Amino acid sequence: MKRLKEKGLNGYRKRKDSKQDSCVQSGHAEIEGISMLFIYGNAIEVLEKVEFQKTVEEITFQYMRYNTIVGSNNMKKLRKFEKLRKLTFSHNNIHSFVQISKLEAITTLKSISITDNDVHSTSLCRC
Repeated sequence: MKRLKEKGLNGYRKRKDSKQDSCVQSGHAEIEGISMLFIYGNAIEVLEKVEFQKTVEEITFQYMRYNTIVGSNNMKKLRKFEKLRKLTFSHNNIHSFVQISKLEAITTLKSISITDNDVHSTSLCRC
């Protein structure tokens, strides 16, 4: 916890400029070692931390809208993660494979894991 505070990650934060109510009004980020970053809720601002961009190899996004993650500003931040190899998504409102294709802009990725999203019920048809 001390390391999180030193890095400026003070746990739960209130969402700014919220025009509507949401189930998740705050977010939380945790770093495990120097290579794994866990982002919950609306703690997307952690992507701006330069020290994480140089060391993090794996990021897990939970309970954050996928379209927020792959928005143009956040994609620019994700591309700055020099060692990023794996992304994990859980409860992100991913409902189509077209959404996932936006991740091709992150050229360092080797693995993507998706759980608890609507895309699981999508069937592929090769006719």
